[in-house]
Amino acid sequence: GMAQLQQRAKVAARSVTQSREMNPRRSPSHSSNLARSAGVAVLWSLTAPSVVAAQELLTQVHVITRHGSRYPLRKDASDLSESTPGTLTAFGEKQMYDLGQWIHETYAANSTDPAAFLQSFASSSMRLESSSLERTIVSANSLALGLFAGEARDPTLESLLPVVPANVPVYTHDMVNDIYMRAFDKCPELHDRLQALYLSDEWQQLETENDQFLAQLAETTYFQPYANQNGIVPLEQIWNVYDTIFVAKTECSEGHEDLATCQSISDGVDLARNVLTDEQWVKVMDLAHQAELMKYGPKTADKLIGINLIQEIVHRMMGGGIGLNDDNGNQEIEFSLFSAHYATILGVFSALDKTFFSQEVIPHYAAALIFEVTERSDTAQRFFKLTYKGDDRPNSRAVSIDLSNICGNSLICPVSSLQQFLGAWSVERWCNECANEGANQCLTGQDGSGKEVTPPAVVNDNDDDDEYPAEFGFILGLIVGAIGVVVTFFVQRRFYKKLLEEQKNQAQNNIPPAHYDDSQMQHNNDGVNGGVGGVPLEEAPNVPPSPLPAQLVSRATSAVSSDESPATNDEVVVDPVDVERELI
Repeated sequence: GMAQLQQRAKVAARSVTQSREMNPRRSPSHSSNLARSAGVAVLWSLTAPSVVAAQELLTQVHVITRHGSRYPLRKDASDLSESTPGTLTAFGEKQMYDLGQWIHETYAANSTDPAAFLQSFASSSMRLESSSLERTIVSANSLALGLFAGEARDPTLESLLPVVPANVPVYTHDMVNDIYMRAFDKCPELHDRLQALYLSDEWQQLETENDQFLAQLAETTYFQPYANQNGIVPLEQIWNVYDTIFVAKTECSEGHEDLATCQSISDGVDLARNVLTDEQWVKVMDLAHQAELMKYGPKTADKLIGINLIQEIVHRMMGGGIGLNDDNGNQEIEFSLFSAHYATILGVFSALDKTFFSQEVIPHYAAALIFEVTERSDTAQRFFKLTYKGDDRPNSRAVSIDLSNICGNSLICPVSSLQQFLGAWSVERWCNECANEGANQCLTGQDGSGKEVTPPAVVNDNDDDDEYPAEFGFILGLIVGAIGVVVTFFVQRRFYKKLLEEQKNQAQNNIPPAHYDDSQMQHNNDGVNGGVGGVPLEEAPNVPPSPLPAQLVSRATSAVSSDESPATNDEVVVDPVDVERELI
């Protein structure tokens, strides 16, 4: 208010006075100009709003990687299953280690707290996950060694081991339950779509246009196992040809011929340099990339491969802990690693409705797709940026992915826009869309939010059954059961009433009691040690079993009156009135 204005005016006047004392030769007009400038500054400071530039601070990094270089892998084109282990090589370990170092150098110095972010491993806020295969688990371990160097893996210096341990756990899912990083081989619907793709005009045309080249491949000894009865390597087998040569060229490159990995690959050097000419190898790569794009692109894969993993990442972006069931109960995750496969990366692109942009559609070993999350300092709103690093080659630079189809901005989007883009997709929907009946997430009916998964509808072609709903059968069963109880009650009551009348007549006429065998009635003689009057049945074979309930027989044997008509051990004295009252 006025006090502020007076204070600032004094400061301005003091500045003018000091200027005159320090520069006595300056003209009065200079002092006048200085005073006027000071006055304007005071007025502007009072009227202009206080503006603090908002900052976007890096808060999270979530990385999806393809494993490092491995041994050759043979894959079934129909269901994407694998028949060889494809274990990681020493060179593959080095590729992932280098990627870990690059992640640290790129993001540790640009976070909210550079002194803490990714400087040391913290299990409460960092999570490394992998598919349950050797090549991806070892890839995750190798990356962790590069990401957290030396004492960063043991910040408390408590280790008693002679060497600094990794101390970075890698979590996996059971193979059958991995619907996040290996959804591509857990989705029967996707496999049906692949079969339809192989019969499509587009696929058949591509194969026909290259049938002569595919026939040449079939004549090569190394590729004859992939040939069909028509004498060509069909297009759906081109990936196996590509992988055989690609592994050899990776492991047996110039200068690496003497490495153990190269020597362990059968005919590795020959495959790398002599089996195909450079022109033929380029042709194989081109066909393989086209085929994989058709298989894993948005038209075929849609959201079936990548949606579950994206949903988990978005959950963490919004501050959630591990797993979709968490409601911020766990500490926020600032770093995630998903050590996966090239099909995982392509599936995420398809789930985002994006065609893979690179000419090399098949991601290279140690490729990384990175979700960078920033937060505005003034509004706490969260944004994400998508970055792709093609591989570990020195000339491979990380590039930003265009996000204009999600939020209209080509480089950065609000996380809320990604949530809206994904819509109502959930694990429940994925289970139904993929027709997956094997994963626990689909069997138990839990999609991470506590909702019960609705099983696929069962089609019943019997129209007559539709006229009677299940409720009708339930009510009808109750009615029939009630009728049965009533009928049984009256039949038993009539039987016992007739029995009592006979016992009454026998008592009056001193007639031995009638014998009722098991066809008339079931007996329970446990109340009198298995017989009558305390005598076991085997010791009194001529005494018929009592036709009365055990509790009444027991009462009768203990109620003998000595004053009136004493009974022997072979007699049972029963008061008919008591019996009738007990039955009623």
